[in-house]
Amino acid sequence: MLTQSKGDKIEQPARILIVDDEQVLCKTLSLHLSRQGYHTQQANTLSQARELLVMQSGSTESGSTETRQQWVDLILCDWKLGEESGLDLIREVKAMECKRGRLRPRILFMSAHASHQIASKAIDLGADDYIAKPFEISELIFRVERILERDLLERRVLELESNLGYEAEDRLDRMIGRADSMKRIFQLIRRVAPTQSKLLIQGESGTGKELVARAVHQLGLNPHGPFIAVNCAAIPEALVESELFGHSKGAFTHAHTDRVGLIEAASGGTLFLDEIGELSLNIQSKLLRLLQESELRRVGENASIKVKVRVVAATLKDLQVEVGAKRFREDLYYRLNVIPVHLPALRERREDLPLLLNHFMLNISEKIYQGSSKRITSPQRVRLSSQALEVLLDYDWPGNVRELENCVEYALTLVEGDTIHISDLPLRIRSTYSEKKMVDDRELQNLSQSIGRDGLSIKKHTQDLEKRLIVEALKKSTGIKTQAAKSLEISTKTLLYKMRHYNID
Repeated sequence: MLTQSKGDKIEQPARILIVDDEQVLCKTLSLHLSRQGYHTQQANTLSQARELLVMQSGSTESGSTETRQQWVDLILCDWKLGEESGLDLIREVKAMECKRGRLRPRILFMSAHASHQIASKAIDLGADDYIAKPFEISELIFRVERILERDLLERRVLELESNLGYEAEDRLDRMIGRADSMKRIFQLIRRVAPTQSKLLIQGESGTGKELVARAVHQLGLNPHGPFIAVNCAAIPEALVESELFGHSKGAFTHAHTDRVGLIEAASGGTLFLDEIGELSLNIQSKLLRLLQESELRRVGENASIKVKVRVVAATLKDLQVEVGAKRFREDLYYRLNVIPVHLPALRERREDLPLLLNHFMLNISEKIYQGSSKRITSPQRVRLSSQALEVLLDYDWPGNVRELENCVEYALTLVEGDTIHISDLPLRIRSTYSEKKMVDDRELQNLSQSIGRDGLSIKKHTQDLEKRLIVEALKKSTGIKTQAAKSLEISTKTLLYKMRHYNID
């Protein structure tokens, strides 16, 4: 006899509802199943079955509404129920699944008259198995146990998957992270947001720079004020000044009316300037005046306008390098870089990968599931195979979190069935994994040959590895020994000694 978990980790006997218009058969099946330890209940009509299957919502003492879990785990449903059809009950139970996920009962469809087409239709509608009358009780019990065993396994997998979810401290606004680097950023944002200090967010593309800016806005002093995000790299250079600062009627050709700029539109809220390193020096000087005087001047006007706006800037460039190359104003850099925030690349916080994968799998599959054309039977049923998970964990994610989200959406859109395999992943990820595996196999082969040639001497193999690392460091530093020594985490003097020892030119 199989038992079902009811969420509190106490195993209870599975509950079975028998729906058949033959009362004698109902009582017979109930007797045999009860002897197996199952709890049974009987219904001779669809209306009786509906009453027993109602998902009741009751008000608690606090006034909130909560849904009690479906009491039945399995339905034995006959096809002909007088003038009614058991297929209608299957449709209704299927609708319950769409609404409540895994809480819907499993269905074993029974009939003495159904053709193969009817049986197939029942399965397509949502039945889990089919048995033709007359049947042996032993065969029925075998099918019941098989359905309940599969159901129990799926419930336990769902419980395990839910444990991958994030706690409150793992999330800030729309950002998710459990790595120490992300926790430090969350802490910094919580402390800085209630102030008016300016932030400069730096990080690779796809790391979530705009999410940081939005979190600062939401936790700031004016969360209900406007949040205006501007991609400075996407605005044509000739239009940047007009877009940011606005213009008056007649200021230039096609300026037929006065126009409020994006900076003025953000007054009372937050202005997020993404890719600020792409602005020209001319626009940088005008932006500096905004930060110093809290005022701007529209194109074609002489009068200045006072604005109260919090500026958060972001860039993937190293602005210190840009300042040194005279492409970015030094005074503007220090005005913006009051609170520096560096977002780590996804490859630098790999411990967050399972957390992010679980988050995107649930959220994106829910969106796809709500589109009726998708084949997914439930948004919580699609999962990653162990091989696909290994590929994703091994990938370096140059596009960071954005690339991970796109990868999950790609796989969920194209997957056949309820398991994502390696073949369902984007080609670039599969090919990168294949190339890396070939390199690993080649290195393993070289190591085997080396062992065969030099034996198992740790000293010999350590020296070979040390020599290769030194050569690689010198290549990357283009021969600059101080840089090579720094990357090797040794002194320049030690590096020179080892170069002579290994006869490295």
